[in-house]
Amino acid sequence: MAFIVDRDTDVLAVGGTHATKSAGGALPITDLVHTGDIVRVEYREAGGSKKALEIQVKGRATNPAK
Repeated sequence: MAFIVDRDTDVLAVGGTHATKSAGGALPITDLVHTGDIVRVEYREAGGSKKALEIQVKGRATNPAK
């Protein structure tokens, strides 16, 4: 599934707060969510698209994408 992610999307991942603060408050989502991760996405549908409200990383991929 594909989701729209913007500055209002909350991303909950172990170490995410520290990483975001270290980056000065802005961090690409790809630094927190990786291919193969197990995630839970809360979203709303509007105009044919899915806007992510919150993304929780539940488990990490065993072999992260390079």
